[in-house]
Amino acid sequence: MQNPLKKRGSLFLVLFVIVSGLRVVLSFTSKPQVVLPPALALSSHTQPLPLPPISPAVNPEQLREMERKLAELSQPLEVRTPPQDTPPPPPAPPPPPAFRASKPGADQFQPLPFPAGITEPYTPEGFKKNLERALKECPMGAMELVSMDCSEFPCMAVTELKDETAKHANLNECMPWIDIYTGGTQYVSGVRKREGQEIQYMSWVPLPPHSADAKLVMLRSTRRAKGLLKALAAP
Repeated sequence: MQNPLKKRGSLFLVLFVIVSGLRVVLSFTSKPQVVLPPALALSSHTQPLPLPPISPAVNPEQLREMERKLAELSQPLEVRTPPQDTPPPPPAPPPPPAFRASKPGADQFQPLPFPAGITEPYTPEGFKKNLERALKECPMGAMELVSMDCSEFPCMAVTELKDETAKHANLNECMPWIDIYTGGTQYVSGVRKREGQEIQYMSWVPLPPHSADAKLVMLRSTRRAKGLLKALAAP
């Protein structure tokens, strides 16, 4: 018969071996613990590390400017060719005349009245002033204003030539005159005897700005000049 004490001791030994084995297994399978040094250990007095600075939000105006520049850069390139030789544009038509003396259908046998709205150079006073200035400033020889007729439009002046150089005088070559009377000047020369001597005269009439008036003035200038020269030659 087996001894009960011996049997109990064997059972105790088996249990001890099993428990010891479990401890060894658990020691290898359990997670390792990290022990922080005292300087890094968290406590109630530890301050959190500062966060990195956050860049400010983009200004909407800057964003729109960036989008605009991006749109410009994305545009296709424009190839410019040198301009071709093109004829210059036609000159602009001249402005209409400021006034008109004749009526539609007027003929050369009727004198022209002074029209309304006439400009200063075509008034009797303005015409005389401009003529005297031209005779003084332009080298046309010695001439003297001896008569002026303003019984119809425009006024006509008659000058007497005092020397031979005045025979080639021409108001159409006098700058102070043509700057004012841009339409030209009609002139008629003639010789009349006075006290047995031949006197040479020249009549001058500026052409008005309206073409219809200018045509009638040219047609009437010779007849008017003959009448004035005849009156000067009368005793």
